Amino acid sequence: MPSETNPVLSAIDTAFTLPSGDVAVYFAADGETIDFVTSIGTWSKYEKAQVMAALDTYSTYADLSFRVTTDPDEADFRLTKSAAPAGSLAFMNPPDPSYGDAAGLAWFNAGFNWSGPNGGLLDAGAYTFTIFLHEFGHGLGLAHPFDASSGSTVMPSIGPGPGLDQGVYTVMTYNDGWPEAPAGSSDSRAYGWNLTPSPIDIAVIQEKYGANLATGAGRTSYVLPAENGPGTGYAAIWDVDGLDTIIHEGDQAAVIDLRAATLRAAEGGGGFVSHAGDVHGGFTIANGVVIENAIGGSGDDTIIGNSAANRLNGGAGADVMTGGKGDDIYILDDAGDETHEARGGGIDTIRTSRVDVALRDHAFVENVSLFGRRHLDAEGSRADNVIEGNRGDNVLSGGKGDDVLFGGLGFDVLDGGAGNDTLTGSLGPDTLTGGAGADTFVVTLDDGRATITDFTPADTLDLTQFGLGSFADVAAALTVEDNGTVIQLDGARVFLVGVADGGISGDMVLI
Repeated sequence: MPSETNPVLSAIDTAFTLPSGDVAVYFAADGETIDFVTSIGTWSKYEKAQVMAALDTYSTYADLSFRVTTDPDEADFRLTKSAAPAGSLAFMNPPDPSYGDAAGLAWFNAGFNWSGPNGGLLDAGAYTFTIFLHEFGHGLGLAHPFDASSGSTVMPSIGPGPGLDQGVYTVMTYNDGWPEAPAGSSDSRAYGWNLTPSPIDIAVIQEKYGANLATGAGRTSYVLPAENGPGTGYAAIWDVDGLDTIIHEGDQAAVIDLRAATLRAAEGGGGFVSHAGDVHGGFTIANGVVIENAIGGSGDDTIIGNSAANRLNGGAGADVMTGGKGDDIYILDDAGDETHEARGGGIDTIRTSRVDVALRDHAFVENVSLFGRRHLDAEGSRADNVIEGNRGDNVLSGGKGDDVLFGGLGFDVLDGGAGNDTLTGSLGPDTLTGGAGADTFVVTLDDGRATITDFTPADTLDLTQFGLGSFADVAAALTVEDNGTVIQLDGARVFLVGVADGGISGDMVLI
């Protein structure tokens, strides 16, 4: 999505791009003057490490690398510092030859929100770390979103507030952090600010320098910060592939949103923030990234999926989970859990080991899969449902569609309801009722004892697992009793209630 045709990206895109992604960084000595700036104080090991850590965040997203040089003439970035009043924090010029001797020059106010030896105020998530990210963005060719300079435009307004002009969406803002967060901005300079560039920054930087195609390869878990403190802040996820998960491990109610930044001049253009309670930190997801899964904590969480096949697990608490267009799996742990699906939003499944499920309460979710040993019940809807039992004793009801019901290992009761249903009892003395419609009863090798309550000439008995040669083999296994017919096969005894002698013929059986 080229920035010249996208008003969100053009708002922070200058005409400058470094000729190479190999960027040399020089730390000025105490008393050294570069153009009009004299650097005061020696850069400590800690200060240098935090500067390079901020620069390296850009390498996470783009084909950029940063190295320290002791030769100011070789350097792309030339860094100075000195103590000054609080009014001015920092500035940086891009290494554009048009700046003359000031090209690539940066100055930082070491007298405000600064830690020399190892005091923490330059750590990731602290306010000055955000200043580093902001200024190095200028060095790489990024502009403020609120003024038109060096070829950039002004960020489109999307509402009465700052909209996309916030740190959680672009680190080039002056509205640092997330002012519109439910808990507002952090009241500490030690945490609650940016850990990385944000999705709008990432899109422009990748357009200029190419994307890092190694970041996040394989299965990756991203754990939401669960408390305020050093190291807490906002990060943008760039993940190239693998099956990935955002996890909340705390007890505050969290929002986990798997949607990536759209880069449009609308809500979500700079990303959707995943966060917990009043914690000043969380994740956005860069444009083009797919995070598949989410796991909530012990609070009442809100989880929002995307267009991929998502696995949404609210964890403990009464959670609200919304899927997207993919074939989603919802894990229900609480009777108060809610699912929200749109019509045509894939073939979706509820999995649970803890609660009964009635699909009428979960619109546009088609299937249920019970697991574990608890005795649970599941009921279908008007749609065509697939409902699977577990190791406990289950009551499985299909509803009005053409349903497929699988019993588990317990003493199960299966009722297809209306429609042409398929019922499989599996282990245990199960009771199967097809209901209205032409139903199929599948008998398996490990069925044990099964009772079919309403077998009719319109129904089908599926015996294909037994390797029978002809209907004569079935007839040889029949025994007529007072109130029905028994079929005794290896590993299975099936009782057809109300089926009299001669009431079953070859056209009713699949062999």
